[in-house]
Amino acid sequence: MVDIFLKLVEQIIELIKLKHHNRQQFFKEIVEPLFIELQPVVDDYILLFRRARELASTGSTEDFNASLEEIRSAREKLLNRRIKVREMAFIVRSQYDDGRIKGFTDKVEQFFFSTGKPSEKISHGKKLVDLCDYVTEGNVTRENLLSFINHTLKNLENRWVMISQSYASLRIHCLNPTKSIK
Repeated sequence: MVDIFLKLVEQIIELIKLKHHNRQQFFKEIVEPLFIELQPVVDDYILLFRRARELASTGSTEDFNASLEEIRSAREKLLNRRIKVREMAFIVRSQYDDGRIKGFTDKVEQFFFSTGKPSEKISHGKKLVDLCDYVTEGNVTRENLLSFINHTLKNLENRWVMISQSYASLRIHCLNPTKSIK
């Protein structure tokens, strides 16, 4: 009877070790690569807005119009990387029924978008380009554009902090042997 009990205990210990290993593997093969892929995209996205602020706050109207092409080009260069990161986050979220994972991936997906109804989602970059067009048409002032850029930069920086905090929480969650991923 004692032997059976000891074998059962050993099996339970092995099962716990396996679940812990699976969480570590999940983190190393899925979550960590997503975060690593996201970091340079975030940096470039924030740099796009800082450069736009610089361009919008200096120079003549002709200089601004020429700068608009630079902003458009920089946004387009980021597009494929942004799509890749958002799709990776979407797939991870849809595959795992875990609140921390969903919280992390939701924050990743939301990083690039203005708040609003899902049907009204517009990326910060698209809104930036649209507002720049409105400035060149004379429908929006540069001050309004700069206000949007400053507000968006603050928002992006705050969202990056939230993503980093969520990542750290998920890291601890995945490395804690008493929790499991469903």
